[in-house]
Amino acid sequence: MKLAKLVTFFAVAASVAACEQSTSSTATTPDTSSQDSSLADAVADSADATSTTDTANSDAVADTVADTVADTVADTAPDATPDTAGDTLPPPDAADAAPDAAEVDTALPEGTCTDEIACSKPSWAQCAPAGSFAGCGMCQKDVPGCSADSECASTTNGICSQSASDCLCDPHPICHTGCATSADCGEGQACAGDHHCVAKACKDSSDCPSMFACASDSTCLRNGCKTTSACGGGYCVSGVCWAVPGQCNLPVP
Repeated sequence: MKLAKLVTFFAVAASVAACEQSTSSTATTPDTSSQDSSLADAVADSADATSTTDTANSDAVADTVADTVADTVADTAPDATPDTAGDTLPPPDAADAAPDAAEVDTALPEGTCTDEIACSKPSWAQCAPAGSFAGCGMCQKDVPGCSADSECASTTNGICSQSASDCLCDPHPICHTGCATSADCGEGQACAGDHHCVAKACKDSSDCPSMFACASDSTCLRNGCKTTSACGGGYCVSGVCWAVPGQCNLPVP
């Protein structure tokens, strides 16, 4: 009887010991499924954080680039409306806007000249009043002369006069066709009854053309000058005032 109780006791003790060992083993063995789940959650959270950080960085870079481009365009492009803080354009320099007086004085058409502005193309051309006689080439010999208008009756409105344009080798008066009206004469002249062109009569300078004045003998006389500035809008050529610049004449062959 006692032996049976001992056997039963040891069996129960062994069973209890086995249960304790099983419980201890269960308690100390890690739950790998739980760890794996936690690790996966951590990885996912890290990935989400990394993604969020990358997205934020990308947005920041994009914003920085956009701001830089916008600032560059704003700095380099002209303002549509200048502001008062520093974009207002300065007024043009009056010296730059107004033509230089010396430039105006020297702005002559090619082939023209004045007493102070010599011919330049070519430089050896001679300055003379516009429309004036350019000179003679070969001279004429043995041209009959005269001493009075009466000797020129065979010439229409014939007059006896001498002119450089006759180009005589021995200059002397010869018969010419005289004027019929004042339109046949030069500026400031009138046609006299003897068909000679003479200075126009005047009472004051208002009776004379531009660049002329009424002289003491009551005839129109072209104004004298030394420089163009004395000609009141005209040009000084050969010591007198003209409405147009002089002409550059080449030597006649």
